[in-house]
Amino acid sequence: MAFCIISESRGMSLWDMLAWHRPKVTGVLLGTVLSVLTFFCLMKYTMVTFLCRILQLVLLAGVLLGFTNRWHLTSDDIHEAVNRLVDCATPRLVTALESMHQLVTWRDYRRSGLVTLVSFVVALLGNLVSDAALLTFFLLLAFTVPAVYEKKKDLIDNWISAATAQVEKYMGKIKTKVEEATKKKE
Repeated sequence: MAFCIISESRGMSLWDMLAWHRPKVTGVLLGTVLSVLTFFCLMKYTMVTFLCRILQLVLLAGVLLGFTNRWHLTSDDIHEAVNRLVDCATPRLVTALESMHQLVTWRDYRRSGLVTLVSFVVALLGNLVSDAALLTFFLLLAFTVPAVYEKKKDLIDNWISAATAQVEKYMGKIKTKVEEATKKKE
């Protein structure tokens, strides 16, 4: 079953999965994530406990593979795997760090302001409901919003353009006031 889902999901983008373009794949993905989330909620696992359990399973699997003589890794195999991982991760890590630098230094006022606003809203919601409920809510939003967007694209685009115009208007006012304040200090 898992191999069928993996083969069907090849070539799909994240949007395709979340917008239910292939319902089997999206259903299995949503079910798996909800099952893991339910497991965390019911067992009241913390991330440390969960990572320790995964480590224990990996070590147990290593012992079993060692006893059955089915797994032989050489030092060269490990070096090749690490090199492949580094080659794959380096460009993504550089891009992420550059984005974080631009976000923290307020190079793009709009994006930094939006992140600040979203962080305040999420913090407020986190104070009102539990983390698990908040995570479940965002997970369900991630799987429903793309499908709704595709069905009501024109209406939503109009709302977004109106909201963007308002945000840009206020961000422009804030930017002007900040620039005036910095000029007065000089």
